[in-house]
Amino acid sequence: MIVLLDNYEAFNELYAEYEPTITTISREGGNYGIFMVITASNANSVKFKITQNIRLMCTLQLNDKYDYVSLVGQTNGLEPEQVKGRGLCKVETALEYQTALSCDVINEGERVQHLRSIFKEMDNAWTGHSAKAIPFVPEEVTVQTITEHEESDLYIEQGLVPIGYNVTEAEIVAIDFSGISVYPVLGNEQTGKTNFIKELLCIMSNEFDWDVYVIEPSGGMLQRDASKYQADGYIDNTDDLDSFMDGLIDEMKVRHKDLKDFRGQEEQDVTEQVYMKKISKNHGIG
Repeated sequence: MIVLLDNYEAFNELYAEYEPTITTISREGGNYGIFMVITASNANSVKFKITQNIRLMCTLQLNDKYDYVSLVGQTNGLEPEQVKGRGLCKVETALEYQTALSCDVINEGERVQHLRSIFKEMDNAWTGHSAKAIPFVPEEVTVQTITEHEESDLYIEQGLVPIGYNVTEAEIVAIDFSGISVYPVLGNEQTGKTNFIKELLCIMSNEFDWDVYVIEPSGGMLQRDASKYQADGYIDNTDDLDSFMDGLIDEMKVRHKDLKDFRGQEEQDVTEQVYMKKISKNHGIG
């Protein structure tokens, strides 16, 4: 296994808590077939407790000639020629070397484009497991960017509703309705409460086979969305609300009896959350 760690300064700034792990891998990883390649911009970027475990140190162009000595040992005045890709490494003694170009092109811009094309072909051809991408929050977060995220697939399989991003960890956040009777969404006017409901309608109608009802005061802000996403009911007046509430109470009585029967079948005191997962699989959540 080869671990490629590019720009150690930035890595250590963002993930300082992993420095002991990197130290351990640099010291003991080779015994288990785990090897590392670390890049940094200068001799002091990587701490001594890590560099002391590195057997082969290679440099490219450095600002200070004394940095070559600290990294590869005595050079007897040897410095790499001012040629791109030229550097020093220590193989028993300090030697000058020339790195190979990745491809034959006119300039660096063409090289980058050519490499991107090669990497894309490799990615398209690969059918095995791929490395997890570095998490990030898209500049524009939409329902599509949320539901197409690989984490969302896992949440949906578990009956959880993905609703957005944790901007600190760049991870998808999901709601477990089976464990929450009432999920309040609070905010001042024009802060996005109605848009949040529209998002829920869209995701639940596309990803789940649940019974969904929309209730709002007269105004019709959600009526079009309730119709668009095929909600099982839309209520915006007193008569419809009275009828819906009567039916909801009857449904609760039926489910209460079903819960008692379910507990009897399981021969144990099953929690409401376990029962709700059973309901969500077999009947849909209302």
